[in-house]
Amino acid sequence: MVDGVLFNRMYKIAIIGAGQLGSRHLQALLKINVDVAIEVVDPSDASLELAKQRAAEIPANAKIESVRYLNSITALSKELDVCIIATTANVRFELMEKLVAHTKIKYFVLEKILFQKFEEYQKAEDLLIANGIKAWVNCPRRLFPVYQQLKSLIIPNEKITYTVIGGEWGLACNAIHFIDHLSYLNANDEFEFDLLNSLNVIEGKRKGYYELVGSTGGKQNNGSELFLHSRKASAANLSIQILTDHYFWQIDESKGELKTSSAENGWKTELTKFSILYQSELSNIVCEDLLMNGTCGLTPFKSSSKLHLSMLKEFAKVFVKELQIANESCPIT
Repeated sequence: MVDGVLFNRMYKIAIIGAGQLGSRHLQALLKINVDVAIEVVDPSDASLELAKQRAAEIPANAKIESVRYLNSITALSKELDVCIIATTANVRFELMEKLVAHTKIKYFVLEKILFQKFEEYQKAEDLLIANGIKAWVNCPRRLFPVYQQLKSLIIPNEKITYTVIGGEWGLACNAIHFIDHLSYLNANDEFEFDLLNSLNVIEGKRKGYYELVGSTGGKQNNGSELFLHSRKASAANLSIQILTDHYFWQIDESKGELKTSSAENGWKTELTKFSILYQSELSNIVCEDLLMNGTCGLTPFKSSSKLHLSMLKEFAKVFVKELQIANESCPIT
């Protein structure tokens, strides 16, 4: 037994939402190295069919006791070890409430953006505390070996200048990844936007959701800075630049290229190749850690909630101005 976790028993894991992302979570779980029964819930038969098709791409694994495909959370088991919520942000908190009312859950893994409504962040924290549930948010760069190596070279809470630049890379829904990444690299979850926004609203890929293009940024309480740039109508690759007193890294994840300059080598540029991990390679690692150790490498809910709110409240100002909506939520996912 480790931290109250029992070994050699059948664990139960549920995925709520079986669409594009949920089906990738399922592919990963089918590679897990502990005995599990998996339950997948989606009201859409088409989404469940997609999940089944993608599951069929994964080789058989004797550790998988069963996979059940369900249309309602009321059909879930009464006890779950891990519950992954891979739905859109607008319904996530409502689903958490319904799940907790129906099923005893030990751990949540939540997709982001967490919630659209600001009030739901505190409500969700209260819900987790009241039911003794631990939760993490799926910002997976923390699990990439390349970034774990970079983190090992950074002094904790060291001042970092972090820049993200590219075409229409989905600044509104993806900015949290980079805010979280900066937080991870220097072990600091304080962040506030303080740069004058030059952002504009555009239609999102999903109906009823919106995106942002332009430039914005902010800082941490140790002086670290984050700059975000997304150029409208451009398909330019996204580039990440990370600067410290001793290192300068330029990262192109789409090409798997890391360019490193350092004080140690006279700031000469050295190129190395790396591979990013896809969701279909990660969820099994996360869930194994949760089941065996009671924790995982993703962002704890409370830290992620703080980072989300600092971002969403700033983005909401743009949506209020351009869409004339109430300043209490953010229509992104």
